[in-house]
Amino acid sequence: MNLRLGKKRRGKPLLERIADLSMPEPNSGCWIWIGAVKGRDKDHEYGMMMVDGRPRSAHRMACEAVRGPISDELVVDHLCRNSICVNPDHLEPVTLSQNQLRSPLKFGEFCLHGHERTAENTYVEKNGWRRCKVCHNAHRRWSYRELRV
Repeated sequence: MNLRLGKKRRGKPLLERIADLSMPEPNSGCWIWIGAVKGRDKDHEYGMMMVDGRPRSAHRMACEAVRGPISDELVVDHLCRNSICVNPDHLEPVTLSQNQLRSPLKFGEFCLHGHERTAENTYVEKNGWRRCKVCHNAHRRWSYRELRV
């Protein structure tokens, strides 16, 4: 499959190209991307489009078309939690850690050991990973005991 957009779409404004490759969903207000997608599974697919000869995320391009350029340090969060939505009203540029904290479904409401993830019980590392404070403290106590033996 050729990812190039063809002569019909060349030269069109970005929002018009996005509208051509999306379909409004009346119940949620999402604009469902019907163009090329990239992702590891059905729940984590993201729309892709060619912009200036480079593959780009369709949701990021939709957000930039309305809000202007977005810093490389920011990611675009789907407020609707639908990864193939390209409706600019459903998209917001945020930091990676903000995006991860907003997503209890993606990262789980509980840690691997069953502790509930709350603001008081969770901290975010520099790389954006969320850690359970209870598990972290238990691991530190265990490591300290092991080193002392």
